[in-house]
Amino acid sequence: MSIIQSGSHVVLVNSKTGDLKCVRLPRRQSVYIKPLTFDADSLLGQRYGQKYEVVKHKLVKINETAITVDEPLEHCGKTNQFINDDGSTQILSQDEIEAMKAKGVAGDEIVKTLVENSTSFKEKTEFSKSKMVKKENKTKHQPNIVCKKTFSKIILFIPK
Repeated sequence: MSIIQSGSHVVLVNSKTGDLKCVRLPRRQSVYIKPLTFDADSLLGQRYGQKYEVVKHKLVKINETAITVDEPLEHCGKTNQFINDDGSTQILSQDEIEAMKAKGVAGDEIVKTLVENSTSFKEKTEFSKSKMVKKENKTKHQPNIVCKKTFSKIILFIPK
């Protein structure tokens, strides 16, 4: 893979919204891909194809294995049948979570905090824990951007 340089044309993909945007990366300017804004300089010198999250208007490479839960190889005999999963087991309020996002706290840190403040997380099966962590990272608290090299097929799919 090649390195991203100033003036390069790149395709940015927002994982949360599915938006694609083709941009030329100038120095010392902001790039906007709905609803995220970041400094173009934070991409320069990086490789194409990597995942990033926006933290305080800078792109930071995502550590894919930040939070992992061991998936069981065989059935453990435990179920989630009697776990109350109506939101009352989460100690953090929505306002506190939004405040963390507004401060620029990284998505994986928000997910760690959610896990630590859930009274039912420890009671769930390993499969359920893993599924919850992946879902929280992917859909809610860690929208990420993938930077791809431009080529004719991908440009056809970018809305004008």
